[in-house]
Amino acid sequence: MVVERDRLAEPMKFYLRSLSTGYGMLVIGAGCSLVSVPLALHYLSAEKFGLWTVVLQIAGYFALIDTGVSSSVGRLLIDHRKVRPSREYGAIFWGGFVVLCAMAVVVAAVGLCLVPFLPDVLRINAAMRPTFAVLACVQIITTALSLPVRAVGQSVLSASRYDLIHLCLSASLLANLAALWVAFLLGAGIYAFVWAGAAGLAISGVLQVLVAVNQRTLPGRGEHCLPTRGGWRPLLGFARDVVFLQIGSTLVFSTQSVIVGSTLGLTAAATWAAGSKLFTLFLQVAGKVSEVAGPQMAEMHVTDDRARLAATLRKILGFTVLTAGAGAILLVAGNSIFVTVWTGGKISWPYAASIFLAVWLVLSATANALTAHSVARKRITRLRYVFLLEGIVGTAVAWWIAPVGGIAGIAAVFACTCLCFSFRATVWHAVRTNALAGAHAA
Repeated sequence: MVVERDRLAEPMKFYLRSLSTGYGMLVIGAGCSLVSVPLALHYLSAEKFGLWTVVLQIAGYFALIDTGVSSSVGRLLIDHRKVRPSREYGAIFWGGFVVLCAMAVVVAAVGLCLVPFLPDVLRINAAMRPTFAVLACVQIITTALSLPVRAVGQSVLSASRYDLIHLCLSASLLANLAALWVAFLLGAGIYAFVWAGAAGLAISGVLQVLVAVNQRTLPGRGEHCLPTRGGWRPLLGFARDVVFLQIGSTLVFSTQSVIVGSTLGLTAAATWAAGSKLFTLFLQVAGKVSEVAGPQMAEMHVTDDRARLAATLRKILGFTVLTAGAGAILLVAGNSIFVTVWTGGKISWPYAASIFLAVWLVLSATANALTAHSVARKRITRLRYVFLLEGIVGTAVAWWIAPVGGIAGIAAVFACTCLCFSFRATVWHAVRTNALAGAHAA
């Protein structure tokens, strides 16, 4: 009994530490946002701030090419972490690293080639186009440089050390804000965001490498090899499944500024960026529980500990719904007032949009928690297509309805598509596989 208690104590210690540092990182991120948005609006017009939010989302689309590979590396490393030194461990890491380097080249090449055509697609006015081109090029290159570093971070996450990665990212957020402030003071204007992003990336990358070396999560002696011909299949196969999820997720959560900016104008894009901040924060708070539990759930699956896995999922789901519900109440009660006060009266937020965001928050947080369980078990199955379909349908309908429904209409569209697609599919999948009872279907 004592041995069993000791066996469970170490993962629980890391989990609680990861959860606390994760919430600490969210607090730091929220604090940085609370400072950075008024700071930016002090030095920039709402139109220029809206231009930057559009550039950020475009760069985020190019980062999609990575997401499946880095997540696949982290999940597959868990399968071999307990038996190191292992050539399989090294092959997974270096295989993922090589693929991410290749993808970085593709992102930079394709992104830079597309930049001249984007202003027409997004209806950027002529005066803003030179600025847009510079910002987009620099941000795409920054995104490309960040891809290989993610393999290093995933090696740390595979050891259930989310706490250390959270500390690295917290330092990156603070460096980003400090660089932004200094750049504005020095008269960089909208290009202050470029310097801030570069500072954050440099700090995050260096710290993650140092942490990985300290924790010995990088391949060591006897582990330096690439996958065999057959060894690429599980890495890229699982990456394919995850990238479908992430493409759908990005379409769902990261297209609004582009849709608003191209249909309602850049000032409206700035309004969406400010008005959705609390929604994003509450979604992150609700999702952090399942996110940091991912490595532990994966290890339970590897050891076939179904009872603990089901019990863990029940606790995660309960806390997620409770947290998302509390966030939804706060959104309805105070989001409009918060945006007005936060932006010094420069931006107003429609109350109806807050109601739809609240509904979307609860539905999406629940679906994300159930999806994290499926990813830990490497059984995404048809969910990958559901999330992708939700993103495509939601984006298309929102683009069509935006000129009539405005910001509130866009929020309503994504709440409805979440209910019809990801929420319905993940709940059905959990019931079908009896996931909450621990007796998974084959």
